[in-house]
Amino acid sequence: QEADEGKIIEKCLILKNEACDTKYGGDKQIEYVYAPLLKCVRSYQFRETSIKKVYMPNLQKIGLCGFYNSKMQYVDFPLLGEIDTHALSGNSFKYLDLPRLVYSTGSYNIVECSHLLTFQAPLLEKFADLFFYNCGNLHTVVAPKSILSDKIFYKCDKLKTVLAIGNFICSCSRCPKCLGTFDQCLKRGQRIPAQEKLVDKLEQSRKGSQTIRKLYLKQERCKVFVSGLSSTFQEMQEMLDQKLG
Repeated sequence: QEADEGKIIEKCLILKNEACDTKYGGDKQIEYVYAPLLKCVRSYQFRETSIKKVYMPNLQKIGLCGFYNSKMQYVDFPLLGEIDTHALSGNSFKYLDLPRLVYSTGSYNIVECSHLLTFQAPLLEKFADLFFYNCGNLHTVVAPKSILSDKIFYKCDKLKTVLAIGNFICSCSRCPKCLGTFDQCLKRGQRIPAQEKLVDKLEQSRKGSQTIRKLYLKQERCKVFVSGLSSTFQEMQEMLDQKLG
């Protein structure tokens, strides 16, 4: 059924198609998004929302300001390959693991994420400029194939470990590069085994979206992840049909 496409049920936005052009920016009633087939988040599509968790296992690209200042607490995008300027800026996640990320375009891609501690992107080719601008608690970056960019760690005071390639300039006077201690970050990074995935920490980040996956994947009989809701997804559809009928 397509009756519930684009509907918000119990603070959950339901998108069942591969593409969606509707922009939900500024919509504070959305806290969850169920979009199992969605491949691209358009520019400004979910900016300035109150989204806590999303289920988008097929997402491949996030456009300009796609999730800007959305306050997401958990992120699990296993197929995400490209992010644009401010794609994930201003969110509340602590651990970010993007196993298929290859391209970062524009600049300021993941900035002012004050809760972010660990970032991992094993396939990323190059960081865009100012990629982690003002991520004040970021301490570990694992991107062994990626080339560092100018001012990538601007105001990243807590940075301790970096596994990446190349050199860069910065003028924030606060990050390890400006303080002359960045070589120590690289040395710590070199001690990370090539195949290590920081599983224990990153697994915490996945719990929210895995919950969504478990509750929705088993056809339409899986329970909704909204806190306190015990009715099944099928029951939600029936309730919606009654309201629309």
